[in-house]
Amino acid sequence: NNVIEANPLLKPERLSGFEGGVGGDTGPVKWSATVFDNHLADPVINATIGVGPGTFPIAGAVPAGGILYKRENVAAINAYGLEADAEVRPLPQLAVKLAGAYTDAHVQGGLAAPQLTGKLPALDAKFTGTASGVWTVTSSWNVSASLRYESLRYDDDLNTLVDQPFLTADLRTDYKVTPNFGVYLAVINAGDAAIVTARAATGVPSYDIPRTVRIGLTFRR
Repeated sequence: NNVIEANPLLKPERLSGFEGGVGGDTGPVKWSATVFDNHLADPVINATIGVGPGTFPIAGAVPAGGILYKRENVAAINAYGLEADAEVRPLPQLAVKLAGAYTDAHVQGGLAAPQLTGKLPALDAKFTGTASGVWTVTSSWNVSASLRYESLRYDDDLNTLVDQPFLTADLRTDYKVTPNFGVYLAVINAGDAAIVTARAATGVPSYDIPRTVRIGLTFRR
């Protein structure tokens, strides 16, 4: 029931900042790390105008449980943080990868939206982390697994609608029948985690896909 109104008067966003990174490859371990500090001027956000049920001049009727947003520029978003990843092979047939990112981002509302100053950008998780592993059982058969974690996010610019942290897992096995043809079995979101993608004004959530099993064929020329 959420409604987002366009805005033909938007100014283009302008990004400035710096980043620096280091990395290494020491035998079975490869790693890298990058720090960054960015300033986004005139960022475009979905600004909350009102909550339904109600009638608004720019949009007409907004139903119960809906939020009326309009695309707007605010003064700036400042963000700094760290990204890092590593890959290790404890055994020749096993590869493990780890990656994570920490971002501390805050909105500067300026004169246009002073109520947003200091708030987190919508849908911005401060921390995300992934871990994955691939086990090469034979030259024709491999098994893989991956985990993904995201910390708390806010679904709206006012930071009133909370999307809880989640951890999801995917599993997959591939078998190569011929050099060009294979079959696979995959389980997406194996733990059936509740991954919120949006919220209405009443807090009613929309979800990403639940546990899903796929069987498929692959062909490579």
